Amino acid sequence: MKNTETPHIGATDAACPSAANDRVIDFETVEVVDLKSVPSVNMSLLRVAASAEADAFITTFATQLCQAAGPKTRSTKAYRTALAAIIADLLKSASYDPIRPCYRPMACGDFTGRRIAYKAFKRPIRHLLDSGFITIEKGWCEPGRVFAKEGQVTRIWATASLINLLSESGLCADDWRQHFTLPTKPTDCDFPIRLKVTRPKRKPNGDHPKAQYMAFDKTDPRVVVLANLMNEFNRLMAPHVLGGAEHDAFYRTFNCGDDPDFAWNMSGRIYSAGGYQNVSKADRKKLTINGEPAVEVDIRASHLTILHALEGVPLPSGDNDPFDLDPAIHRKVIKAWVAMTLGHTGYHHMWSPDIKERLGADLQKRHPVRTIEALVRAKIPLLDKWETSSIRWQKLQHIESEIILRAALGLVKNFNCPCYPLHDSLIAPASKVGIVKLRLKSSFHHYLGIYPYLSVE
Repeated sequence: MKNTETPHIGATDAACPSAANDRVIDFETVEVVDLKSVPSVNMSLLRVAASAEADAFITTFATQLCQAAGPKTRSTKAYRTALAAIIADLLKSASYDPIRPCYRPMACGDFTGRRIAYKAFKRPIRHLLDSGFITIEKGWCEPGRVFAKEGQVTRIWATASLINLLSESGLCADDWRQHFTLPTKPTDCDFPIRLKVTRPKRKPNGDHPKAQYMAFDKTDPRVVVLANLMNEFNRLMAPHVLGGAEHDAFYRTFNCGDDPDFAWNMSGRIYSAGGYQNVSKADRKKLTINGEPAVEVDIRASHLTILHALEGVPLPSGDNDPFDLDPAIHRKVIKAWVAMTLGHTGYHHMWSPDIKERLGADLQKRHPVRTIEALVRAKIPLLDKWETSSIRWQKLQHIESEIILRAALGLVKNFNCPCYPLHDSLIAPASKVGIVKLRLKSSFHHYLGIYPYLSVE
């Protein structure tokens, strides 16, 4: 039953005077159909209480939530840790005007190997919901299609009661970074290396099931080295502030862990426990780093360039753009075909649903996939032999990730230049574009012996 009174924790002298804390949402009028268009904030569950006010609030609030839940419920260390991580993300979402919801996948598998376990997370979430401090809109997907893209991840909203309670306890939404920070000890963080099995093939109805996470030996010397590099990168990047999107920490995800030839050499892309990698290209142009406008330095035709370097074959430049093959065909169409092909073991009979969604449902009518195939195989001879190549996407992606990590880590470590990876590109301060280009080219040359074409946006 929803509480109508705010539990008394006690206002402090540091209670927030900011008008930002008066921002509330009328949750009773929010309709599920409108939620898809509401910007949301990733509930990363990575942060810990850092200030005296935050620590005192979590300790007292945890006790009161457990007392309200029943006499057998106890405030354990795991409970308080999970509650602090949840409150940190909800306070972060309250710093926006208007207040935004948090989004969080709720399946048990989405918590595998994470700092906050599934059961530890569910208890405080349930207590917050029962006490009226949060509102939850459950995730959904298109009926009958478990892996369909039509759907929405679960969203969690902080209610006015919670925001007011935090404010009275001196936890201002605008100062959330002062009260909750990332752990300083790597052992207290999410392990920065993750591993997935081989992704299943696409189903006849168009669904493409996701690859599931799998367990692995974290004491493996190779894993220890990989984890130490990511922990160092996270430590160096922690003081820097990305404006316009969310980011908490980085991790690497390797794939095909069930492959007999797997040796931590398949994929390994760098992902953000946040949301900046998912924002649109237009919105990425609005990003700032430490208050300075950011630019995106991109390795042009990254996988195609890596493939040619591995085979020792010069890349047809086409005015420095390998995708500019025909004036009558937009480079996006050529790029899409190449990406689709390099992610597979052969040639496709039709455009994938993802590509048709991006380039138009009538893509096959405008540019039959077989016509594009014939053009690309004629213009880029190496792709004419793709079906028999011993190189596959896992290797291309792994080398790319090594190049990006080496460049990004070197830039922030040696030049105090924060860089945010985005697969085959780096988002960096505009004033540092020269050194970013230089180090990115140098890193590419270190692994492959050639220099790539770069673009800056």
